[in-house]
Amino acid sequence: MAKRGTVKGFGSINSNLNSSKNNLFGLFTGMGLQTLITLGRIKSIVLNDLHPRFEELGGWNSLGMIEYDDVQNPTSEQQLYPVARPLDSSFKNFPLINEIVYILSLPNTNIGNTTTATFQYYINTIGIWNHPHHNAFPENSNTLPPSQQKDYEQTQAGSVRRVTDQSTEIFLGETFKEKSDIHPLLPFEGDRITEGRWGNSIRFGSTVKGQIYVGRGKYLEPNEWSSVGGDGDPIIILRNGQGQDPGALGEDLGKGWLPVTELINNDDSSIYLTSTQKIPVNVSSTNDNYFSYKSNPPQNPKDYAGKQIILN
Repeated sequence: MAKRGTVKGFGSINSNLNSSKNNLFGLFTGMGLQTLITLGRIKSIVLNDLHPRFEELGGWNSLGMIEYDDVQNPTSEQQLYPVARPLDSSFKNFPLINEIVYILSLPNTNIGNTTTATFQYYINTIGIWNHPHHNAFPENSNTLPPSQQKDYEQTQAGSVRRVTDQSTEIFLGETFKEKSDIHPLLPFEGDRITEGRWGNSIRFGSTVKGQIYVGRGKYLEPNEWSSVGGDGDPIIILRNGQGQDPGALGEDLGKGWLPVTELINNDDSSIYLTSTQKIPVNVSSTNDNYFSYKSNPPQNPKDYAGKQIILN
């Protein structure tokens, strides 16, 4: 039995806001948390001194603060929206307009004078789409063009969101434009992965032997770095940009809802820190060109297996 004051089941929040709107806060019924945790839809975020409330909210000390609308009780456009600070000031994970975050009421700088002094803080963008690119949801999907309305209706019915054109209309910010061909990374057992919004990522992974089934009677090698070595041999991969049409599990180019693995010769730039792995990197100079080595030329980089750092 859960103790009073604990929260369970955050991961079970349904991404269908229409159905969850009436049930969302039922998660906290009987737990005494109704006034502690709410859900806020991002209306704006302070990223520089051009924000209209920059000075009011504390100048440069307001960076990362958001204006939000209560998801359960939305206000009119004419009202001044409440604000919240990032809960963790050392780890920056700023949300986009129309993404939804948890809002917590916690102590502020007056805590020395009164234990009831509080301010609003935000954490964790809710993964409505379970996708690293964005997790925004339009406040009223009926205002979108018919093609986009269908897109959101299908996902509300339980389908994966499959934007196949480049003309999504949901507002995400002044400079952030949605791309439908950004793929999430395919995880393997034990991985710890950090993903940016644009195909940039860090994987703390390992060698994964054997093949994986990808459907239609087709099996693939799990990734490019597991051809030698043993399960559990560590590897770190830093990737900036997924490259052009990386494919998803070897097929379905451009379908951004399908996962991919890193491809060293296709990704825009990357750093591999290996232990036992052999990385099939293409290089401009091979052992056929190592004329200065008369008796013991170095091994071709794509054939070398062992501890190394590759920058591509």
